[in-house]
Amino acid sequence: MRTRITKRIVDAARAEGGRRLHVYDDVVQGFGLRVTPAGAKSYFVEYRPGTGGRNAPKRRMTIGTHGAPWTPDTARNEAVRILGLVRAGKDPAADRQRDRQVETLTVATLAERYIAQHCKIRQRSWRERERVFNRDVLPLIGRKPADQVSRADIEAVLDSIGPQAPTMRRRTFAYLRAFWNWAVRKEHVATSPCDRIDGEREAAPRERVLTEPELVEIWTAAGTIGYPWGPFIKLLILTAQRRSEVAGMTWAEVHDTDDGPIWRIPGGRAKNGKPHAVPLSPQAMALLADIPRQGQLVFTTTGKTPISGFSKGKARLDRLIQAARGDGVEPMTEWTLHDLRRTTTTGLARLGVRAEVADKILNHLTGTIKGVAAVYQRHDYVREARAALELWGWHLERLTGLKL
Repeated sequence: MRTRITKRIVDAARAEGGRRLHVYDDVVQGFGLRVTPAGAKSYFVEYRPGTGGRNAPKRRMTIGTHGAPWTPDTARNEAVRILGLVRAGKDPAADRQRDRQVETLTVATLAERYIAQHCKIRQRSWRERERVFNRDVLPLIGRKPADQVSRADIEAVLDSIGPQAPTMRRRTFAYLRAFWNWAVRKEHVATSPCDRIDGEREAAPRERVLTEPELVEIWTAAGTIGYPWGPFIKLLILTAQRRSEVAGMTWAEVHDTDDGPIWRIPGGRAKNGKPHAVPLSPQAMALLADIPRQGQLVFTTTGKTPISGFSKGKARLDRLIQAARGDGVEPMTEWTLHDLRRTTTTGLARLGVRAEVADKILNHLTGTIKGVAAVYQRHDYVREARAALELWGWHLERLTGLKL
């Protein structure tokens, strides 16, 4: 596409079909705008160094990201300056590359900068990205120069995760793609090795709902695993809250009210950023009463930080479940901690709990109440949620025959 690059053209430019869009200026030859599928916009200039004419390899030099100080006019002026250096026999892109290669920039070094300068500032989940890089990415390509990483290298990282973990593979690819897009914007590398990799397809939504016998097996194993994982698993089942919210639960968040005990999750810890009130059933309160106090956190091994390492805790639980099943018996079909939340929600529906009440228990912003009704509906459903969770608690007692 060739046209005069103006602010109107830049604002309207969109990349479609998962490919980058390149718009070339019809005033200054070689000057252009690049738009990524994610919407990032930057200016560049292309030229052939030396006097080789069309036989010389074309170079593309990034000028900068759209936005102060780079506008169509300032970027075009910079392109004119760069092209002037080329006519004088210089190679600006090569000069810039030599300046940057004084110290080889490896993937590990660049990833460290990315986490510190970008993720820690903008993302609440930066620790998860750091963990994925340290575990799955850096052992394979961490020592490689960042500008020499190929699509084959990215595929190798994804293949190391394996087809048995499609969600983790998709998440890792999303982290890698964001990392290299950042590196391109910061001009650490010229292009992203994640371009045109078939890793962007969304994994099918999980639909795993545990059967009642399976839920009994998990509850029974949780009763033998001990603190903190045993009561943690049980509270996931009793409350249907997210694992990160339960893991970070503090004693100060549990309140006695005229209507009964309630757990108030602050907005800073809730996934959707909205404060959430979770009524606590008698079974949940009995569970909490048996937990030893080790500081402010309910689930902690250090007294200072919440529990982590969910995969290891679940692995211990799976081993106990299999041991109870005995040798030669098929293991439980693959499940995740998040499936407990879906299973509890499904159980509530079987018990006759209305969908809008279940949405409030789950703290879903986009639930069954939509449109104008969602704007004007301000009923908090706390009493209905309490009745639902108490019904679920008593159902678990009848189902398991266990003392809670």
